[in-house]
Amino acid sequence: MTPGTHVAAPLRQSIPALCRAQAVDTRLRADDRLGHFLARGGKFVVRAVTREDLDAIAADADLTLVATGKGGLSGLFPVDPDRTVYAGPQRHLLLATFKELNRADHQFAYRSSDGARHNWSNIHADFGETFFGPYLHKDLGATRAFIGFAKPGSIFNSVTDTQSAGDAVVILFATYFPEDIELIDQLEPLHEDPHSWLLGAVPPTVRRAVARTKNGHAVAALGDAAVSFDPLGGQGAQNAIVQSVLPIRALSEHKDKITYEWLQDQFNAHWDHRAEAATEVTRLFLGDDKYKTHAELLLPAAAVNAKIGSAYFDFLSEPQLLLGIQSREQIDNFIENLAGEAAETVLARFKAPSQLTRAKALERVALS
Repeated sequence: MTPGTHVAAPLRQSIPALCRAQAVDTRLRADDRLGHFLARGGKFVVRAVTREDLDAIAADADLTLVATGKGGLSGLFPVDPDRTVYAGPQRHLLLATFKELNRADHQFAYRSSDGARHNWSNIHADFGETFFGPYLHKDLGATRAFIGFAKPGSIFNSVTDTQSAGDAVVILFATYFPEDIELIDQLEPLHEDPHSWLLGAVPPTVRRAVARTKNGHAVAALGDAAVSFDPLGGQGAQNAIVQSVLPIRALSEHKDKITYEWLQDQFNAHWDHRAEAATEVTRLFLGDDKYKTHAELLLPAAAVNAKIGSAYFDFLSEPQLLLGIQSREQIDNFIENLAGEAAETVLARFKAPSQLTRAKALERVALS
């Protein structure tokens, strides 16, 4: 694919027919989980925790997990240079939420037979990626969520509130994905919720996930505090859930004291079971040079074959599958097994739509 080539249309023609999902406001999910925790006798305290506080907590507990995200106490856990690939953020993000349009069943009907029931994404080799799909807002219910994943140099600096976030989305589509602008231009931001938008950039980082407090108590990092992913691959929450399950299972058979070494073994098991594969899938979706052959073969094949398109996005749910599909021969076999015909036959059917050509530089609108 040449720089600037828009490959979204062929991808969306095949993939949405097999991919259906519903994003849920994390504030709803957090409230639900906390309710279950409290109902089972848990104690939930809201307070700032320093390293000194953590030392006292760890002294009084059999197991202490640090899940403070990418900031805060995550600094207690040194970066692992052998497992960390990137030195800085690979995408700059904008999240914006919009009200649902009337007659939602007819939205985006040109993309698939089910129209608005599906998520859809666009890929632009210069800009980056966009995601748009159904969203369950904590107050307003059925809404639409947009996420823009801009490559470095395409930062949404002008966004300061819900209106400017909505304006940035309109400008983005008018510039890079004009075939969608008629519909995007009708969307209304959620002014009722000042937190319905956000900006951010995440340096993908793997940390040494076990550390000692001031007085030598072993504590373990969980979720983003251990492994932070670029959000493009959607691996963060999934990884944290899987990571928490493994030690819970191991504890059912572990009768001795929880030690630094035991916690390290648990993280290494998680790395082998899920985290390494999740980082590799994120690299695939980021277009990392390591996966240029995958982009050369899998993306065009996904554009013309729904099974391959669905399988491509299945890597997000089952990242371990990607580790066994690394060489050109393995990729060809992957395509052939899904399509039931030779990979070269599948790829020969891919033709870039004539209306989706490189955007003219003079027509581009700066987003900063």
